[in-house]
Amino acid sequence: MLDIDAETLNRRLDGRPNEPGFEPAERALVLHYHHTREHLPAGITIDTANTVARVVDDILANLT
Repeated sequence: MLDIDAETLNRRLDGRPNEPGFEPAERALVLHYHHTREHLPAGITIDTANTVARVVDDILANLT
């Protein structure tokens, strides 16, 4: 499962004005689920606040 801290999540959503999660009501729902961890699948957590290269390395490391 890809995961991210709330600060980075907010910053990334702020930069996407035409995407889901930008409007206040949507943002509140996104942050609610992020905080409560509701509806998350079981699995290995990968921190996506890292660089793309690091995220890929983490994913590949968990495949073996």
